[in-house]
Amino acid sequence: MKSRKLIIPSTFEQLERAIDFIELFAEDHDLGDNMLDRLRLVGSEAITNAIEHGNELDPSKLVTFVLAVNEQFVEMMVTDEGPGFDESKLPDPLARENLLAEGGRGVYLIHQFADEIRYESNGNCLCARFALG
Repeated sequence: MKSRKLIIPSTFEQLERAIDFIELFAEDHDLGDNMLDRLRLVGSEAITNAIEHGNELDPSKLVTFVLAVNEQFVEMMVTDEGPGFDESKLPDPLARENLLAEGGRGVYLIHQFADEIRYESNGNCLCARFALG
């Protein structure tokens, strides 16, 4: 498995660096436009959540972002230094009362665009897999 790691402080200014990292990885491994779009969307949502909710915008706390690829799938791991969370306690973004809410759709979008999702380390490490081919 070939992998690359990026470690960034928890500021939104670093999000562009992470997107550049995704684009370079996709290009280096010839992943194609569709996979690039999926990685960009899931990566930006997961990193945004790690910065904002996990590390609470504390620039002294880091977000670790890893992309790995083999013949069958691409794997993405986003880890923050926060206390973690329980996904089952998130409000349903499709519930009528939440449809016009400003936030709350990131985890839903991650599930829609990744083929497999799991949380590790009490919920502060998101692992997403994307099938190839």
